[in-house]
Amino acid sequence: MSEIGYYNYYNNPHRYSPDTVQDRYQQMVDAYNSDNLKAKSSEYDPYSKLNLSRRNLDEKLADWASTVRSQCKTEQEVHEYLSKKYFGTSDFAYTKKWDEPEKYAMFKNDYNAICYGTIGCGNLDDPRLNYSPEDWESYEKQSQIDKHKSISLNMQNLLKNNNITLNDDETLLISINPYTHEVDLSGIENNDILAKLKGLLEQNNNSSNLLSYVKNQMTDLDSNSVAKMQAYRLVLDYTGLDLSKMETREDGKYYTSDGVEFSEYLKEKLKDCKDVPMEFRGAAFEYTMQNVNKVAQLGWNNIPDLNISIGYNNINGFIPYGTSFEA
Repeated sequence: MSEIGYYNYYNNPHRYSPDTVQDRYQQMVDAYNSDNLKAKSSEYDPYSKLNLSRRNLDEKLADWASTVRSQCKTEQEVHEYLSKKYFGTSDFAYTKKWDEPEKYAMFKNDYNAICYGTIGCGNLDDPRLNYSPEDWESYEKQSQIDKHKSISLNMQNLLKNNNITLNDDETLLISINPYTHEVDLSGIENNDILAKLKGLLEQNNNSSNLLSYVKNQMTDLDSNSVAKMQAYRLVLDYTGLDLSKMETREDGKYYTSDGVEFSEYLKEKLKDCKDVPMEFRGAAFEYTMQNVNKVAQLGWNNIPDLNISIGYNNINGFIPYGTSFEA
């Protein structure tokens, strides 16, 4: 599970910016178990129904929020992403807080979980605060169903708009390189279709989006393999370097071919990176080094590569292939 606690991930100048993640719930637990009389009031009781509900929602959102942070470079992008998720538009009106209070509450709590690592006091109109384990199971199952329908429809439209027809008895098998995002296709005999579809999937971030979908559905992910994949992509995106070809020294740190310690090299690159907004650079550095340091510690060749594969046919849309997940 991703780290839970307050942190100003997008360096909002109007919010407190601690040097490290602050687990305020654990601080509440520590205070409650101390001699601090104020901490034992119901408001500061970490085991009250409300505070346990807040913590549970933080835990449920943590991994998902971390994934969104890796994809959204600014708070504005987070806002647009959540607006589309809940209201179908990237610029919803704030009147939604009165028109659809439950959806707005979910939007706000998701927003805080992504941007600040925790829902904090939370918007109490969020129905998830009162979910039972059975409710969460239904919620997560429906979420998976909705994602499957959406991405399968996108694939259907991609085929239709490019005059590609699959036979109903065919299943297209798609494997995605976790580092380059190149695709390897098989399962059908028409090589012209395979070549055309390969080109379509490797443009407009299609293979990257499909990779994210498959990865997020997998239940047997190795955390070290995920860190390896993320480290490679982040290093490539921010510096243009190929992490698989870099070497570590006796201090266990990566160095460039010119002998510059990688963290220092990354800092300088981020300063000049126009694609990374100023407010996101601190979070980008921390997130990148977190993954790079794990790879450096274990060794690139000692970490297995992720197997990202999925099937697609006309009847079921995307279906599991070569991985353990529910589509």
